[in-house]
Amino acid sequence: MVGRANQIHYDQILTNVSVKYQMPGLIADRIFPIVPVKKESDLWPVYDLSQFQLVDDTRQDADIAKQATWGWRLEYYHTEQHSLRDIITPRQRENIDAPVDLDIDTTEHLTRLLMLNHERAAARIVQDDANNLTSIDLANGWSNYLTASPKEAIMAASNAIFTATGMRPNIIVIPSTIVRRMLLIEEIKEERKYTNDLTQSGLPNPLWGLEVLEATAVGFSSYIPPGAVNLDPNNPAEPPPQLSEIWGNNVWIGYVDKPGLRKLTYGATFVPRQRNVRRYVDPERDNGTWIEVDWIYGLKTIARVCGVLLKNVM
Repeated sequence: MVGRANQIHYDQILTNVSVKYQMPGLIADRIFPIVPVKKESDLWPVYDLSQFQLVDDTRQDADIAKQATWGWRLEYYHTEQHSLRDIITPRQRENIDAPVDLDIDTTEHLTRLLMLNHERAAARIVQDDANNLTSIDLANGWSNYLTASPKEAIMAASNAIFTATGMRPNIIVIPSTIVRRMLLIEEIKEERKYTNDLTQSGLPNPLWGLEVLEATAVGFSSYIPPGAVNLDPNNPAEPPPQLSEIWGNNVWIGYVDKPGLRKLTYGATFVPRQRNVRRYVDPERDNGTWIEVDWIYGLKTIARVCGVLLKNVM
């Protein structure tokens, strides 16, 4: 592309828009907190449960101290680059009026798509049985609003994590439509009588000691090529494809802390490069301006024993 290398500009203003922009209801960063790293791939130390051992520490006169060993290993993390771009042509700029800002709106659109993919990646990891201490299939156990007992299942999950790690879980992830239906459960109605702290939808927060994260992100179930289907909901000629909840029909309970050495947490997002935005002119496309949003990250489960999945709750 002629002249492209000399016209690339890392735009600080648009990068600031990209960094500050946050879609409501995205919770991936709450489960996989950001860990800035220097390298795109490296090793991460993981310790065992030696500190919970009951060992004989008695010592006889003139004897030597007994040895108490501990174990650790190095695990590998890997990051990938995620980038999207779109072009703004001179004709588009000439024919646009306020309040549309093509640069900012394009930047936010591309950022939204990157973050939605990040959210879906986090949801897929969390909802994989292999990435949790255990999973419990409730087979629509919360659908009977009169007799359902979410507390029983949540406490069972909490106790399982505690006996596996020594830590009480602190987060519960509930999809938005499940939250709305839980409000009809008699047990939840009773719980609401004794708290003024409610989520946006009205669920007690915390709920039995767990911070409630309402997962409201929706998207298409798979990648859709541009122009493949009608994406205009106001076009009656061809209805758009159905959106679905990214977090499905499951509830996740886990222990999450800010990742660091000798600290326990379910997972982390390793980020060697924060999101940034660059602009460059393309002489071969009528001197149009490309807006490109770029992000390098890698999601990793650090301690799967910190998570329990409640499946098919309704």
